[in-house]
Amino acid sequence: MNTQFKNKPPVVLIHGMWSTAVAMQDVAAVFTQQGFEVHALTLPMHFDKSSYTTADKQTLAKLRLQDYVAFIMAEIAKLDRPAIIVGHSMGGLLAQLVAARTHVAKLILLSSAAPGDQCMELVCYSHIWT
Repeated sequence: MNTQFKNKPPVVLIHGMWSTAVAMQDVAAVFTQQGFEVHALTLPMHFDKSSYTTADKQTLAKLRLQDYVAFIMAEIAKLDRPAIIVGHSMGGLLAQLVAARTHVAKLILLSSAAPGDQCMELVCYSHIWT
């Protein structure tokens, strides 16, 4: 690990629907300037819309919130300490679901999608079960 990041938690950025990690580049720059190690994730099957094939669209249509949560959980499991999770829009909803399943240093939501009834149950019950 780079020693400049030693005393600060890593930051994981989660973009919203129909975008990529590029949408979070300004947020990443602010954290980087403050000396944080930043991990800007691109969710599975999220890339430039003009390059989607019919097969890509079919794969994307089958993805569920839990698929994204599993992807994010696998990414943060690679880190050596709890992270600050920053989520925008749908990424904010995903950040909430992730924070309900694992310890995070902080949770920051930017114009977050609110959890619906089903998602709220997942968030609430996961605290009871773990």
